[in-house]
Amino acid sequence: MKKILNIVMLSCIALLTVTGCDDFLDADNKSNVTSDEYFNTEAGFETLINYAYAQLKPLYNASPTMQCSGTDMYHRGRNSMPDTDLQIYSSLNAENGTVNSFYVNCYRGIQAANCALFYANSVDADDNLVSKRSQEARFIRAYFYFELVQHFGGVAIVDEYISSIVTTMPRNTLEETYSFIISEMEAIVGSGSALEETDLNGRITKQAVYHYLAKVYLTAGWDLNNNTYFTTAANYAQQAIALGSGLDETYADLWDPSRDNMHQEVVFALQYDRISSGAAGLSETSNGNQLQTPFGSYYGGEENHYKYSSSNFCPSEHLMYLYEPGDSRYEATYMTKLYCTDVNDQYSGDYYAPYNGTAEDDDISYYYPAHYQSSADDIAAWRNEDLAHRASTKVIPMTSITLSTDEVTPYTYYEAATLDVFGLTCIRKFDDPESSFNNNTCYRDIVLARLGETYLIAAEAYLEAGGHQAEVDQMVNTVRERAYRGSGLTASEYEKSNVDLDDILDERALELAGERLRWCDLRRTKKLVEYNIAYNPELINGENSFNGADGNQKLYRPIPQNAINLNDAEIEQNPGY
Repeated sequence: MKKILNIVMLSCIALLTVTGCDDFLDADNKSNVTSDEYFNTEAGFETLINYAYAQLKPLYNASPTMQCSGTDMYHRGRNSMPDTDLQIYSSLNAENGTVNSFYVNCYRGIQAANCALFYANSVDADDNLVSKRSQEARFIRAYFYFELVQHFGGVAIVDEYISSIVTTMPRNTLEETYSFIISEMEAIVGSGSALEETDLNGRITKQAVYHYLAKVYLTAGWDLNNNTYFTTAANYAQQAIALGSGLDETYADLWDPSRDNMHQEVVFALQYDRISSGAAGLSETSNGNQLQTPFGSYYGGEENHYKYSSSNFCPSEHLMYLYEPGDSRYEATYMTKLYCTDVNDQYSGDYYAPYNGTAEDDDISYYYPAHYQSSADDIAAWRNEDLAHRASTKVIPMTSITLSTDEVTPYTYYEAATLDVFGLTCIRKFDDPESSFNNNTCYRDIVLARLGETYLIAAEAYLEAGGHQAEVDQMVNTVRERAYRGSGLTASEYEKSNVDLDDILDERALELAGERLRWCDLRRTKKLVEYNIAYNPELINGENSFNGADGNQKLYRPIPQNAINLNDAEIEQNPGY
């Protein structure tokens, strides 16, 4: 009998092995039917589509190393980043395991989508359903290629299901790779589109495709030096915006953990559910994600009753100084107050108090004021607002020269991050109050696209197209209006005019902190070297850190050496490696 599952996995594009995913399908089908019989049923076909969606999760489940290392916004904390090579560049080479895993996972996702599309030609199911699911699979395939092209440049295009070992995979050009991505995405929102306009259930929609078409055209405009692409990017961004309801929610409400799956601003998210995982007999500690764990200081062990923190990616000093008075995103992005039931008991932490309704009765053990709230008068006024709960609070300002947690020893911001427990604030946007003290127990959805970013994509596209300064300013100020809503400031006090590229990157940092976008942002806008030199405290050798042995700079990731070794085609390595 044929194996119930015969989804062939690509390994490093040369297909080192051809494997099945028996465990996955065995859980769904225990009957004595062949793979063709099962996958040609509606239930079997839906299994393939769901499996293709599931292949997105390995890119984002764990540490944000590929997306956040080596930028201006993050540096190590108490612990080093999981892969220091990607933070310091000088030692990054084609043998890097993190890069190889990312590359392999993208091609696994492509193969899963190709498998679903293969069976779409023969499945016995409603035509409208097959059309809709096929368009979802085509998007997923194009999405993986967009991830690849941003990190590696042109890559080998595989657009058919592969059921046997293939050892020759020529690398396509940058232009060919972008052309494939664009043609796939445009085809599924054309006249025959079966996609819903919007959807909160985690499936691909027209709005999501428009958002990503805007981003693909924007990135291709930079990479291919094609100015007309910027105009197209702006148009697609506007189409995505038109299908939404604007930025109606406050920034804090947008990240309310009790309302996952309910935010109209979210365009596309990877959804997680603790209840269904338990019902399926899956372990809570291995089937969630690490979304809430990396971004901040180390807060001690489980006995302290604060959240688990791997403390690998601390928000940088540069990021802290981008916030301005009145910007609600500071309080909504960071846990500026750590609560406890008794400030004199180090083991009485109550990290999730703001979500559980106990904050009002708790003491505050640590307070991390923004740089503009850190004068002696500011801190004294803050204590006096609630002296009963704040008299003994340790105050650690988020400033370039701050204090150790003994409140006596002066520390630089970087020293506070790397030497101290409780030395810095942490990102709270992704907090899961139901999680246990473990690495993989967060079940918050991973937001991949939302309208807050769509407006900023439009702003960048209008800027690079030229002649649209009013539209550039309007897009950025729409985002800023939400950020300053309720601050008491007038529009003239927070709006920006004559917005330039650095302004847009600053706004992206503020709006999208922790959302795993920064490395691609800096590479796309050709600011990768400049911003690392200026703001990455771990870039020891400055610009020389980017210089490869071949005399070129490392502006892409290296093509994994395994992919080159196992490919009979001649594969040219990226510059710098």
